[in-house]
Amino acid sequence: MRKIIQFSMYVLIVGIIFITCSKDDSPEPTTTPPPAKVTYALSSSVSPDNGGTVSPASGTYDKGEKVTLTATPNTNYEFKNWSGGATGTDNPITVTFNGDKSITAVFEEVPPVYKNGEGEIGTLGGTVMVEDASSPLNGVIIEIPEGALDSKVNIKISLEENDIRLSNDKSLKVVKFEPDGLNFKKPITIGLPYEETIQDSLNVIAINFIPESNKFIELEKIRVDDGEKIIYAKTNHFSDYAAIPNIINMDFEITSTSIQVIGNIKKDGNRSILKTTLISSAEEVGTDHIFGPSVINFTYSYNNRKERK
Repeated sequence: MRKIIQFSMYVLIVGIIFITCSKDDSPEPTTTPPPAKVTYALSSSVSPDNGGTVSPASGTYDKGEKVTLTATPNTNYEFKNWSGGATGTDNPITVTFNGDKSITAVFEEVPPVYKNGEGEIGTLGGTVMVEDASSPLNGVIIEIPEGALDSKVNIKISLEENDIRLSNDKSLKVVKFEPDGLNFKKPITIGLPYEETIQDSLNVIAINFIPESNKFIELEKIRVDDGEKIIYAKTNHFSDYAAIPNIINMDFEITSTSIQVIGNIKKDGNRSILKTTLISSAEEVGTDHIFGPSVINFTYSYNNRKERK
């Protein structure tokens, strides 16, 4: 019995030693390393150089990562499209990085708009206006088309010192466009506010006022904005301008000793016509007349100063 027990113990010990040795001799389990991280680079640019900016301008992004790019135009430019590693006209745009990307934001110059009454306009054209409810020039506008100028010019809207006095109840403001005498290769559009008292838009005209001779030239009317009380007209040069009521139709009969003015007053409120502004080279015979709000025929007679003795 004792021998049997000893033999059993021997077998157990040998088995334990065998198993232990087998574990010690087995190879270590292999661990697969994670794949290397893949990244791609972003490089952005703008065209033209002064057209605007792109955000983000550069960076490194993981494979498959989505990034939003935003193009911001500078003054007098607008975003046009993307080129290079991205295409289309959406702004902002989202791109997925599956490789390095070089992306360009393309901007386009647009005609400038100045709302303070002064600004630089070039060959592209542009708009200068007064947008200030507290200003007597509020609503005045100059629209210059592309190609009307050969180079950049500083355009300015101001108030002429001399008023037009077609009546003695109220003087009419004269707008001065500068540089005075500037000529354009194409007709430009000007907008002139007119009096609130003028109810019928058919009875308003835009004029080029010539203060040296106290005369005016009627401009070609484009349209009248009844709501804003602005008349739009064409001109091809800068000078003094005004919007006036078209209240007088006149014919002249001139002899060696007198000038006779025959015409009518259109219905547009009470006005006292200052006839010396109509015929600056003649002396009136008679007194002023005040006309009511209706169409009234009239005749004025003047002595010719050149023939007076």
